[in-house]
Amino acid sequence: MEIDKELIDEIEKNIGLVKKVLLNKISIQLGDAADQLLIWGLYMIVAPLLVTIFNNHAFWAYILPFFFVLSMIKLRNKIAVIIYWTIAELIFILGLKLEIYWLFYAGFALIPLAFVILKPRRVHRTSRIISIVNFWVLVLSAGVMLMVVLLKYGKGMYIPLIWPFIITFSLGLLGSFSSKTFFLFGLIGTLAGPAIFLILPQPWKFWVTAFYGVLYTSYFFRLKNIMRGLKNEAIGSFDT
Repeated sequence: MEIDKELIDEIEKNIGLVKKVLLNKISIQLGDAADQLLIWGLYMIVAPLLVTIFNNHAFWAYILPFFFVLSMIKLRNKIAVIIYWTIAELIFILGLKLEIYWLFYAGFALIPLAFVILKPRRVHRTSRIISIVNFWVLVLSAGVMLMVVLLKYGKGMYIPLIWPFIITFSLGLLGSFSSKTFFLFGLIGTLAGPAIFLILPQPWKFWVTAFYGVLYTSYFFRLKNIMRGLKNEAIGSFDT
């Protein structure tokens, strides 16, 4: 039975096109993840630096809305994002300035709520084991509740470790289903973060976040390198 060479060429061309589309979609998702790692890596470096310079731990909260604007503005309605986090900033400032501390702590509840209210415009319609939005709402809700418990029992010094630890561990757990890169990222952060926290002297334990900041930004460059490889592979698969 003779096989039509033109048919084979057409099939190979279509396979190359499909592969290119898939690789481009993966590259876009990695790009979004890389942007988030860079933004929150910078937050974890800048926050302890400002706290040290101004000797004021309120800067953990004061600069948080700014970084959430950077995190969300790309894929969501820009005006809605700016208004939402401006309100959050006012809640943080008024809560401390007026010494209405319940209002200040209520401001942190706006973090998981933002993922419900501020829906992204672009949603990747790919099959996933876990709903990313629901996953992060649960993670951030757990983080807020744990933070409140630590404050209630006078263990506020652990808060700088808790947030990056929970998020890094969660990314590593998610990566165990789909990505060796994120699994390794989570493993390093899960083991090294608490060890550094224990080593640091009492007044400087909050600088553990700087370690996570460096880890996040280093993985930003790692993902960018993977993206370049995917783009080159996509171009090569289409050319052949």
